[in-house]
Amino acid sequence: MKKLKPTDVKKYRKVLEALSSRVRSDTNGMVEQVRSGTSGNGGSDLSNAPFHLGDMGTDEFLYDMNATLLENEQYIVAEARDALNRLDNGTYGICESCGRPIASARLEAIPFTRFWRKVCRDQRSNAASKLG
Repeated sequence: MKKLKPTDVKKYRKVLEALSSRVRSDTNGMVEQVRSGTSGNGGSDLSNAPFHLGDMGTDEFLYDMNATLLENEQYIVAEARDALNRLDNGTYGICESCGRPIASARLEAIPFTRFWRKVCRDQRSNAASKLG
């Protein structure tokens, strides 16, 4: 297995920590929006009704979108933390499926990646689904 140079370890650690921090701050705003749910106020100019159906549909759409974005952000934070753990234990940059070194270009594009190629991830997912 190819070991990362100390300068590369430092570079990837900085990138992963920055990613985790940025995502964490973005997540805080989304959590508030998701928790607030639909507003239920009748502030629309389109109707005299206490709550217009168009407003309700828009609120529901925004709630679903924010919930999906929050889930994605939480996934990225978890993957970044796991990547930092792999840096600490010396397995960062090594495919979890086949053991090959992950190309630096791929690590720069997706710094939290666990796999050498998408094929390895797909094979591992298929194997896991057969077990479950």
